[in-house]
Amino acid sequence: MCVSVSPFRACRRAVPPADHGVPHGEAPDSGPGQGCLGDPPGVPPPGAQTGPGLLRRGLDGNVERHHQGNGVLNNFSCFPQIADGMAFIERMNYIHRDLRAANILVADNLVCKIADFGLARLIEDNEYTARQGAKFPIKWTAPEAALYGRFTIKSDGWSFGILLTELVTKGRVPYPGMVNREVLEQVERGYRMPCPQGCPDSLHEMMKLCWKKDPDERPTFEYIQSFLEDYFTATEPQYQPGDNL
Repeated sequence: MCVSVSPFRACRRAVPPADHGVPHGEAPDSGPGQGCLGDPPGVPPPGAQTGPGLLRRGLDGNVERHHQGNGVLNNFSCFPQIADGMAFIERMNYIHRDLRAANILVADNLVCKIADFGLARLIEDNEYTARQGAKFPIKWTAPEAALYGRFTIKSDGWSFGILLTELVTKGRVPYPGMVNREVLEQVERGYRMPCPQGCPDSLHEMMKLCWKKDPDERPTFEYIQSFLEDYFTATEPQYQPGDNL
């Protein structure tokens, strides 16, 4: 199942399946959770890029072709599109819990779809507490969720900040050189990833807002969407993701 985002939404509901975990540090390809409601189970919508997701489309065997012209990683629309999809999920009181580039599908017309709702939950009282022993992709998971199992839409906001680093670095694994345990320890001590090479400071400031220690201080997806739409409208002629990498 997936949520189609701007410029249109083909799917407006996400009904999560039974609970299951993702092993710490694993980033498996999106699987049976893909596709839209109404599509055959496990079948992504026609024209969608299948497999590992958004960034893999730009880093597969056709890297040169994808990085030219209207390639995914050179198209700014994917940034606010993903935020738009998450803003819709936010309004519906769902949390995704596995937001990362590997779980973004891209159609041939560069419409992005948020996919893989295997860990998603409808939340009550603004918080969902994971069962003991549940496993998550540590490098994308907010510290309060990774350490204490407390998930909110603001923990998805943290993951969105990590996803932004994937986009601007054309697929670099977050926290390069660190293992999961080190990531948890360093983040708890206040470490945040530095501005990626070639990334504008204002975009890195948005990442850091998403990584505020207090979840209540992180921006809403509605705010993130508005910021990204305004930002890339103003800077599109000057900024290309990862130009200087």
